[in-house]
Amino acid sequence: MRKSLEDRFHEVDSLPTPWDGSAGLEAPPAPSSWTRVRGVVLAAASLAVAGLLAVVAIEAGGGGGPTAAPDASWLMTTQGSCVERYSAETLPTRGYAFEGVVAAVDPPANPEGKDPGGATTTVDFDVRRWFWGGTEDRASLRTYATPPVSTEALDTSIGAHLLVSGDEDFLWSCGFTKPFSEGAAGEFEAAAGEVGP
Repeated sequence: MRKSLEDRFHEVDSLPTPWDGSAGLEAPPAPSSWTRVRGVVLAAASLAVAGLLAVVAIEAGGGGGPTAAPDASWLMTTQGSCVERYSAETLPTRGYAFEGVVAAVDPPANPEGKDPGGATTTVDFDVRRWFWGGTEDRASLRTYATPPVSTEALDTSIGAHLLVSGDEDFLWSCGFTKPFSEGAAGEFEAAAGEVGP
């Protein structure tokens, strides 16, 4: 025999529950207003701590967003023509070569002045290894390459990983200074073999 939906509801309504008194149990007490306030305060405090941790994590990560790779491509541009073009044959004729990281850039004091020395940019490098021509941990070199005008753009040069070569206290562009790569480092190592100790 099939029961109607209405009969089923009446059966369910007649089942004892822990709160209706028919099962011999008392209903749990209603939460006090203090319990509700304490729950709200704890939830708000948890959200505040989570927000603070998120801000600290973002600040520690340098802003949280993607950062641009250091760019010192301006060091590789030429001002006019090159005295000599980079090649496997011309690299060993430079006075020095090293692998380093740009540590500081000091733009020219008077780029438009008549003194050629006053129109140079000084670039400081933390040297990772010398191929030839030096032993110091730091190198301070001059260049006629024109750095970016804005301070922010200039700061993007800091940390650029380069292979550097040149003569005396000048670094050369025209291919003699280039971004580090394993292939280019191999060319510098091969040239070091030709230069000798």
